[in-house]
Amino acid sequence: MIMRSTNQYTLKEAIEAYIKKFDRTGKFKRAAVVNAWEEEMGPMIKRYTKNIYVQRNKLIVYLNSPVIKHELSMGKSKIIKMINEKVGVEVITELVIR
Repeated sequence: MIMRSTNQYTLKEAIEAYIKKFDRTGKFKRAAVVNAWEEEMGPMIKRYTKNIYVQRNKLIVYLNSPVIKHELSMGKSKIIKMINEKVGVEVITELVIR
């Protein structure tokens, strides 16, 4: 008869424990924000996005098109809300479009 140890975890529990122990949650959230940008903004905006990254709680996006920069600048608060809802937590508090 095989005895089971009480220290058994599911894979999900083990990964979550690892993330919390080594404080990787910030990196995963930043990656989720970048993915949310690409999914929520669509293929056209994705095509004009040169670079995107998160610095502290600020999403910084570099775009190729001045017209799209202007249009997106008009709806910054809506974009922030949309991305935070997609990620599931409030990661972004400011959006910088360059």
